[in-house]
Amino acid sequence: MRICAARNDKKILCNNGVGQVIVVETNYYRWAWFLPLLPFMALAVMFLFFSHDIPYLDQWEFVPFLQKFYDDTLHLDDFWAQHNEHRILFPRMIMLGLAACTHWNVYYELAVNFLLGTGIFLLLIKPLSRTGGNAQWNVFLASLMLFSLGQWQNWFLGWQLQVFLSLFTVILSLLTLSRKKLNAAWFCLAILASSVAMFSFANGMLVWPLGLILLWRTENRIKWTSLWSATAILLACVYFRGYQAPSYHPSISTSLHMPGNLIAYVFIYLGQPIVGFLGFGAVAAGAAGLMVWGILGYLTVREKEADDLLEFSVPPLFFVTLGLYAIASAVITAFARAGFGAEQALSSRYVTIANLFWISILALAGLRIQQNIPAKRKILMMACSIVIALLVTGSSLYGAYRWTEHYHAHGMAREALLRGESSEVLHFLYPDIPKLLERREILVQHHLSIFNHH
Repeated sequence: MRICAARNDKKILCNNGVGQVIVVETNYYRWAWFLPLLPFMALAVMFLFFSHDIPYLDQWEFVPFLQKFYDDTLHLDDFWAQHNEHRILFPRMIMLGLAACTHWNVYYELAVNFLLGTGIFLLLIKPLSRTGGNAQWNVFLASLMLFSLGQWQNWFLGWQLQVFLSLFTVILSLLTLSRKKLNAAWFCLAILASSVAMFSFANGMLVWPLGLILLWRTENRIKWTSLWSATAILLACVYFRGYQAPSYHPSISTSLHMPGNLIAYVFIYLGQPIVGFLGFGAVAAGAAGLMVWGILGYLTVREKEADDLLEFSVPPLFFVTLGLYAIASAVITAFARAGFGAEQALSSRYVTIANLFWISILALAGLRIQQNIPAKRKILMMACSIVIALLVTGSSLYGAYRWTEHYHAHGMAREALLRGESSEVLHFLYPDIPKLLERREILVQHHLSIFNHH
């Protein structure tokens, strides 16, 4: 088998499977590298014209936290307190810092979401740009997914910076551990990034077992895996000290008694980035994607020469761990949420994580492409890429519709909030209107959010 990686000089370096590196010419179109800017620009336009300046949903849970800050009664336990299953220590620190500096102008939280989303793309662009002759398309498709408006709830809600922060640090950690020659400095960076991921969003804990996969291929692997495992166990003990399962969520036993829902939930979760506007389509996309990923992952792990691809390339195992992270997240979320019904997996909040599943497939497929494949196969592959691009674009357009729909609804709710009316329109902001109005008084008292200018 020939394994290839792209260079920047219109050539592809290939390992032919017997230790020889050969050079294959390829056609690079420099203009194609500008294509990833289009989804980025579309997202920037949405932020510019359809961002809102009022607290929304979970952000209202942050108001009592701000009250304690202004009353000088804030303690470490408040930072450490659970939010659902999560310990959002680092997101709370960031949000408090922003609130203190801006009188809780939530535009700044949205700006952090935008920056972290861009950072995730920048972390992945170099590995993806070296995945063979279709690298340009891989980067473009990854841009369509990572900047997709299909994840509109995460872009729309500043509170969701916990998801972007956790995902950014997960990828940073896995990239760092992908280095063939690991030293103490890089190892400490991976430990730090993994700790931030874990204490930003519960799914971040998955980085610890995934890190072991990458560490096993490094020099001095016994030392590094031992230190990594010890740190993971220590932090897990800290995380679960005093942990309580949310009483308002379905129990795991409920999900186990509905295996059909459980499986459908996983499929929908993984398929949503491709067909987010259609539940049945998401099931089909998730099932097909899992089959393709399983084949590619097995072939990648089986062939040892893939690990020594090229000196400057990220090892294929890195992309395997990206896929594993998304799959494991889907399974864990299914056990925790399938009791609500499989359709709950259509929440656009999950798209951000599920994107990594499809990026993993693109990268693993690109690494296996041989430059001398028949022309008909190249046409078929291009057709598949175009279909995926169109489906992701369709999901993104549907997300843009939902985004603008909520933006206009918030305009009416904003006026009711300013007047302090107990209006049904406030349901758009928070389901418990009496509690919302009670917390509104805290904003008025400290001149926070929209009350900083009124």
